[in-house]
This record gives sequence, C-alpha cells and structure tokens, in this order.
Amino acid sequence: MSSPKYKVSVIIAVYNAADTIDRCARSLFGQTLEDVEFIFVDDCSPDKSIANLKQTAKDFPHKQFKIISHKTNQGVAAARTTGMKAAQGKYIIHCDPDDWMELTTLERSYEAAEKYNTDILTFGYREIKRNSTAEYRPTFEGSGLEALLKWQFSFTLWNCLVRRDLIAKNEIYPFDGINSGEDTNVMMRAYALSKKVKSINDILYNYDRTISDSITTQKFKINFERNIIPNISRLDMWFKEHNLPDSIMLTFKAKMKGEVLFRDGMHNASLAIKMWPEANTLWCNMPEYSTTTRLILKAGVICPLLLQIYIRLRTHGK
Repeated sequence: MSSPKYKVSVIIAVYNAADTIDRCARSLFGQTLEDVEFIFVDDCSPDKSIANLKQTAKDFPHKQFKIISHKTNQGVAAARTTGMKAAQGKYIIHCDPDDWMELTTLERSYEAAEKYNTDILTFGYREIKRNSTAEYRPTFEGSGLEALLKWQFSFTLWNCLVRRDLIAKNEIYPFDGINSGEDTNVMMRAYALSKKVKSINDILYNYDRTISDSITTQKFKINFERNIIPNISRLDMWFKEHNLPDSIMLTFKAKMKGEVLFRDGMHNASLAIKMWPEANTLWCNMPEYSTTTRLILKAGVICPLLLQIYIRLRTHGK
C-alpha cells in the first residue's frame, strides 16, 4: 500500500443533501487541521447537492477537495466504498452530509490517534432531535476484540478515526447492497482486527436526527428484512471465518431480537422468537431488561401468543 499523502481523509457520501450540504461543508473546510483530504462521493444525487457544495467551496478558495461521481445511484454502501478506496490519508473518517463536525474535530482526534498510536480513535458526539439534545462520551481503552466482547464499541463511521492501512490491508469495506447498518458491519470487523482502541472525552461531532426522525420507524421496518437480517448473516459468516468468539454475534442477535419486539412500528413477537433461535437463551436473560420482562420472554419462547399479548398491553399502556 502506498504511503499516506494526507494526515486524514474525510469521506462524505452525498445523496439528496441540498438543504444541509452547506453546513456540513463549512464545518469541514473550516477545520483547524491542515493536510486533510476531502472526498465527496456523488451517488447520482438528483437534487442540487453538488451545485450547492461547489458554491460553498468558493468561500474557501485554498481548500482542495475531490468530487467522485457515480453514473448511477448505487446506494450509501457503494458510495462509502468508493470514497474509502480512493482515500490517501493515514486515517479515514466519514461525515454524513446532514451532520457537521466541530472545527477542531480533525486536529483533536488526529493528535490523540498519533499520541496513543491507535488503530481506532473514538470521540464523543451530540445527538440532535426535534425536541431534545443528548451528548454521548465513549470511555474505552484496550484491544478491539476486548471492546466487542464488552460491547463498548462505536457502531458508526463518523465518530472515529480509523487507520487506513487497517481498512485497506483487510479489505474492510461495506457489504455490497447493504445500505442500512453498513457502518456497523465495517466497524465490527475493524474492531475485531484492531490491536489498540482508545476513546477521548471531547464532543466533536453533531448527529442531526431532526430530518430523519420522522421516517425512522417506517424505514426500520422496511430495512429490517432487506438489509439488517442479511447484514447480520454476512457478519456472522465473517466472524466464523476468522475464528472469533461466538458470544459477540450472539449478543448482537439478541439485541436485534429486542429491537424487533420493542421498537415502535415492529412489535413482532413471532418474528423475534423465530429468528436466530440460537440467541434465545441470551436474549431472555439480557441484563438491561427488568425481571418481569425476562420472565415474560422465557415464557414467550414457549408460547409466542403470550409474548404478543404482553407487548400489546405494554404498547397501549404508554
């Protein structure tokens, strides 16, 4: 693999982001770290996203950036892969076009990654919803495998700096055609092969859910069968091929069974019980559930109707 030409490569997969790309781009072009590569991947966006990006860039005449255009819309997984394969920085990070970084994000994270010699360096982020804002600060230091076993890893590509050679040498790119949870399948594989992972406490990224919140429930139900189940199946195969502990994927399956049962718009007891039955025992004993819920889950595995009645009563009681 060629030597890095930049300190950091920032990858932005662009599709229908005309209303937010200006805010995103300004946060990137205004970064205090020099020697940064910005790669915008236009996934055949039908709106004015790229035109608006070029207009914003006029305010930063000394900033260099690339636009790679897909001839057809291929989905976010392919767009991320295009950017990752084109990257020439020592580290890679992603920024979604409806979000934005703090102006010191790259400087602070790059300095920490260099100081601690990390494969993955994670940092805090701010989640912005329509009626609330929350901050999340990761706290972990150790190997990537240890992070997976303790379930203390980042699911997302935008709040972590990842060493590019880890990605390139092991070909850790999003699974083709998996356009929901594509960040999770990349990060879980990257963590599995990482020797050094560290978190810093700084809030350096702004995750804007004010637009996506209104359609999240509908999208989750549609995407579950189309993306999430195939995603987990392919991850499961990869973890087995690399002789990694079964407990990692069992925990993932158990948590997703909970999503199917308890998430708004799903509440499907029959599906939750049937899928990945090898994870039922763990699912029924998840520590985040109350004692009552754990007992109901154990009974529901035997009698799904009982579980469906319970979830209906629970939902109507809210």
